[in-house]
Amino acid sequence: MISVAIAFGLTILFYLTLHRCLNQVKTANRDLEPPFIWLNLIPLFTLVWTFITVSRIGSSLRKEFEHREWPTEGERFGVTMGTAYATLLLMSHIPCFGLLFVIPMIVSMIIYWMQIAGYSGRLTTEPTRRRRRFDDDDILEALDVKPMPLPPPVKTVASIDERIRT
Repeated sequence: MISVAIAFGLTILFYLTLHRCLNQVKTANRDLEPPFIWLNLIPLFTLVWTFITVSRIGSSLRKEFEHREWPTEGERFGVTMGTAYATLLLMSHIPCFGLLFVIPMIVSMIIYWMQIAGYSGRLTTEPTRRRRRFDDDDILEALDVKPMPLPPPVKTVASIDERIRT
């Protein structure tokens, strides 16, 4: 009974890490909203939803890294290890043979957990490199051109009428 409580507590911490990681991703870059992580707590549903969670967290991280202009070449954003975890989780539910996959599933889960925690830490601590947008003033400055002064205001009939009345 104590081992079940410990396993459940660790599972909550695991999903909390995934949730916090997605919270670090800008809304526009998310393929999965953070509250949907908790659907993995639904028995049997998690066997399918884990694959979706892993895939969408990976694509969300990729979009966020590209948005921040960080290198993404060769990065899998945890998708490989997460898919291994999801596959072993599914296989651990096979009658008679499932116990063979429990230890590898736990190991892959821990590795995936550490990968996502690492990405979350990078999103929190590393500054964003942003491209500066250029406007007309930047072009004029680069060409060392001074803007022309505005001409004096044109006197209208109304302004002349006001002078006459006073």
